Amino acid sequence: VSSAVESLHSLNDQISHFIVNKSKMLDEDNDAFLPSEKESLKNAMMLMRHLLMDAQ
Repeated sequence: VSSAVESLHSLNDQISHFIVNKSKMLDEDNDAFLPSEKESLKNAMMLMRHLLMDAQ
C-alpha cells in the first residue's frame, strides 16, 4: 500500500510540473489549455485525489 501511495504522489507531482511548465511556455494572452484539456485535467485531478484518499 505504501508503494501505491508513493506512486500516486509521484504522478501528482508530475501532473503539477506539467501544468506549471505548459503555462509558462505560452503567452499570457493565450489560454494555457483548451476547454477539453481543462476538463480532462480537472477529471484527472479529481480521480487522483480520490485514489490518494482511498489509498490512505
